[in-house]
Formats: sequence, C-alpha cells, structure tokens
Amino acid sequence: MTLRHLMIFSTVCRLGSITQAAEELNMAQPSVSLAIRELESYYGIRLFERMHRRLYITEAGERLYGYANSILTQCKEAKEELRDMHGYMKLKIGINVSFGAGEMTDMILGFRKAYPEVPVYVMVSNSSQIEDKLLENRLDLGIIDYPENSMMFHSRCLKTDPMVAACSPGFFEQNFNMLKKEDMIPFDMLDRIPLLVREEGSGSREKVEAFYKKNRIKMNIEVESVDIQCLIEMAASGLGVTFLPKEVLKQHIDEKRLIILTLPEIEEPREYYMVFHKSKYMTKSMKRFQEFAEAWYS
Repeated sequence: MTLRHLMIFSTVCRLGSITQAAEELNMAQPSVSLAIRELESYYGIRLFERMHRRLYITEAGERLYGYANSILTQCKEAKEELRDMHGYMKLKIGINVSFGAGEMTDMILGFRKAYPEVPVYVMVSNSSQIEDKLLENRLDLGIIDYPENSMMFHSRCLKTDPMVAACSPGFFEQNFNMLKKEDMIPFDMLDRIPLLVREEGSGSREKVEAFYKKNRIKMNIEVESVDIQCLIEMAASGLGVTFLPKEVLKQHIDEKRLIILTLPEIEEPREYYMVFHKSKYMTKSMKRFQEFAEAWYS
C-alpha cells in the first residue's frame, strides 16, 4: 500500500465513481480499478459493493476513507511545516452553534490578540457535522459535545453550562391562565407546552429529548431551527418555550425579554469538549490554541 493507493481511493470515495476519479487524476480507468483491487487485497476486505453499475462504499471503506484523508492531509501538512519550520499553519476550528452563540467571540478575539501571527478559520455548525469533518481531516480542532466516535478522538472538557427552559414573561399567564413565573411547571402540562427547539443532531436537542424521554412525555415541537437567535426571538415574542444553555440566554434574561422556568429534574448541564483526531499531527498552531483555550477556562 502506498500514498498513491490512498489518493486514488480517496478520490473514488469523494466522487463515487471510478470513471470520474480516473478523469480527475488523469489516469486510465483500469489503473484506478487495479489500485482499488490492490487495496482490497492488502486489507483482505471489500471496500466497495458494485451493484447496477454503481459503487456503494462499505462500512470498512468508510473507516478507511477517514484514515486515508487524515494520512494524505498530514503528508501535505508535513511538507508545508518543513518548508517553513518557524511559521504558523492556518488553524481550522469547528465550533458548535451553542458555544458559538455564547463565548466564542471573546475567546477567538483573545486568541488572535495573543497570537496575531496564527491565521484562524472558524466554522460554526452542529456537533455531529463538526465531528464528521474532524474524521475527514477537514478541520483541525473542534469544540463540540462529547463525540459519538469517542475512540477516534482525544477529548477534554473545557466548560459546562446548565440547560434551562425560557419563555416570554407573560407566556403562561396569556396561554394557560394558571401559572406565575416563579412556579414549577407540573408534569401534566409538559406535553401541551409548544416547544421551540434546535435541529436533530445538536447537543441542545439531545438534552431536551433525553429529559422528555426520561419522564415519558411526548414533545410538542412547533418550531425547530439551526438558528439560536431565531429561537430566542420567537420565545421572546410569546410563541413558545425554548431549551438552551443558560450562557446563551444571559443577555436576554438580564434585559427581562425572557424568564427562566423552573422544571423538575432538568439538571444535566451542557458540556463542551475540545477534540481532535488521535492520528492528527499537532501543528504549532493547534498547540497554541489548545493551550490558550485550556487557560481561558481554567
């Protein structure tokens, strides 16, 4: 197995076609097919299923695809690092939406002030999408929920933030005519409360789903969105109740646009982890950011 094999395999995976991969790599199609067969022979496992003239990557192929991208990118990084051993490579960070809506701006500004020579790229998305990009080696570091593929990553908890339910100050008086804002919401009302929640795959959504599932209550979802600010504005307008990390809602609570509701047994905090792939080469830029972020929350 050589880097050439991995480059060919990665291109076939990305394009989903041996023909298209051959065109992009300026190779003959039989040469691409031979490289794939040699890889399958080397590992003793099928990497693609071939049905109806289409390629379908197997589970083993998916795993190798992640490693191949990581290895190829590390080779590129090593070349760039050795060319300029005194320089800093561009740092690519993935940050989940909830963290991005809270403390991300201050932390990134602080890092840029401390290390102005380090070029930084930030992608804000949900935790599952960031984890996928870390596995594909398209990002260097992530600040996300605890990773699903935890065996593939080094992870360290940076901070915790309690999850809270919030609504407009007059929401329950106007819609249910029975609650004061300081009252605990009884269980028999939870299935009637219109919920404004994050999209599936987000850490905040998983916390809400776990709370309702634990208490065997059906969720009455009226709005779901990837946009936290959209959920906050809808809640402040009296459209329903939103569940989000407390830090995200702090300004709106201080301004009395939202109030925090008392709910029974919603005690699990939102946790934010710094993660990177176990086979990822730690560049100077990554080391500086890791040290800075850990000191920021120490």
